[in-house]
Amino acid sequence: MYKKTQNKFRIVFLGRVIEEKGIFDVLKLADSFINDPNVQIDIFGDTSETPIKFLKSSKMYINLKIHGFTKDPLNEIINSDLVILPSKLNEGLPRIMLESFAVGRICVAYNIPGCSDIYSFTDYQTNFLADSCEEFIQICKNIYLSNEDTYNNAALNLNNSVTVNHDLKTINKYLINQLKF
Repeated sequence: MYKKTQNKFRIVFLGRVIEEKGIFDVLKLADSFINDPNVQIDIFGDTSETPIKFLKSSKMYINLKIHGFTKDPLNEIINSDLVILPSKLNEGLPRIMLESFAVGRICVAYNIPGCSDIYSFTDYQTNFLADSCEEFIQICKNIYLSNEDTYNNAALNLNNSVTVNHDLKTINKYLINQLKF
């Protein structure tokens, strides 16, 4: 399922480039890979509200690139090795996570409502969810260092969780059962 297409391990962030979405944690992640020329972090999203402090700091990292808004986020997910969702806000139903799973990509996120709800339908309920920035970075590093079989097994399981547990019929059945008095 998963086949690396780039020379570098490509980590992708898609979302508004603001503090609440964990953008400063992306800087810390870039810093943790600063001496590894095989890792690239690409940021896609609206930068109109991006803190100046972040924009200035991000220029220090050669492994970090801010692209701005993209009309084709799914293509960026497909062409990534890892998707990150460092938001510390309740994400509701994080579509980016579902899209990542649908194309066989792992998505590392914080253990917050929405993200933990989606992972609860998988065999990886805690493997890719972090409670701290340090843990978030370590999970990303572990995925980077994992072998292709390990990655493929996780990606296939996550893909199956979306196609089996998050289809419209299954979700509607679950909601109807929850609404019964």
